[in-house]
Amino acid sequence: MGPFKAVIFDIGDVLLTWTANTTTKIPGSTLKAMTQTNPWLDFERGTITPDECYRRLGEQFSVEPLVIADAFTQASQSLAFNITMTAFLRDLRTRGVRVYAMSNIPRIHFDYLRTLDYSWDLFDRIFASGYEGHRKPDVSFYQHVLTAIGVSADEVIFVDDKMVNVQAACDLGIYGVQFDSADRVCQKLRRLVSQ
Repeated sequence: MGPFKAVIFDIGDVLLTWTANTTTKIPGSTLKAMTQTNPWLDFERGTITPDECYRRLGEQFSVEPLVIADAFTQASQSLAFNITMTAFLRDLRTRGVRVYAMSNIPRIHFDYLRTLDYSWDLFDRIFASGYEGHRKPDVSFYQHVLTAIGVSADEVIFVDDKMVNVQAACDLGIYGVQFDSADRVCQKLRRLVSQ
């Protein structure tokens, strides 16, 4: 194990938080459930448009597509970056470790995210599923990222809040860390990159 040359971070619920509670008639639990459906997964891969996604979700959940679009817009406006994780990204950079992001995120949401005031230059590259045509936990996404960054799996640490994504990384020989709290993950990563 190690030395590690790169750390790949998930964005949602790792580097930033958001809330699914909106002023629309869609409960937060339903909004989150929508993100686990086939239309949403296709949307994250960039294979369907926002309108097509919201139309298909509307049919599946019996909600007007415009209401769904509004709910996701409101949810995106609740985004807040994790200060502890951002400081840690800076620390990794000073140690000479390459920093990447790999996120399941539709193009339209990623484009909005990039308009937010954040230190995007902390990343060597960001892999957004909507632009890459792959999504986690598809093995093809991890292979695509490894090829693009030119680092072998055993030289990479992958951090994600979802165990299924961490396990997919581990299956390829990547060192996986499930995000549970910023302090614990930062402490563990500091130990790993110091080896």
